[in-house]
Amino acid sequence: MNKNIISSATKKLELINIVLHETSLERASDIDPLIYPVNLSQQGMLSVRAEEISYESAEDETINVFRTYVNLGIRAVKEGDDDEDDEVEIYFTLEATYRVDYNQKKPLSAEEADEFSKFNSVHNVWPFWRQHVFETLRSADLPKLQVPLMRGMVEKKSKK
Repeated sequence: MNKNIISSATKKLELINIVLHETSLERASDIDPLIYPVNLSQQGMLSVRAEEISYESAEDETINVFRTYVNLGIRAVKEGDDDEDDEVEIYFTLEATYRVDYNQKKPLSAEEADEFSKFNSVHNVWPFWRQHVFETLRSADLPKLQVPLMRGMVEKKSKK
């Protein structure tokens, strides 16, 4: 993380909106939800992609948007299974993709776009993600998982 590059990018952008773009909840079909194990391990996932879009307004003004998609996931697995094991027993998985739109006042360099999207976009989305996890798991009557602090997450490629 380069704070100078992020600071430079921040001066060129202003937040327009944060949208829950898509979400999914999957449960293991062979486990009765009334008897989920007490001791669960959990795993997290994070990936970010960005794009620049231009629109023509009704007044024939060009509006430049810097858009990021922040994909986050958390899953409950059998205690003792680790991240590298292909045979992980998964109890449930919750994923969400947030679309974050910024008004782009000045063009970003490739480095600014990359650093900003990996840090600021995730930072902007994180409170929405935490709320989504807590509400969804409660509504689905699933065991609570601890959403780690943002800095504890490491960007990984999705296995999709």
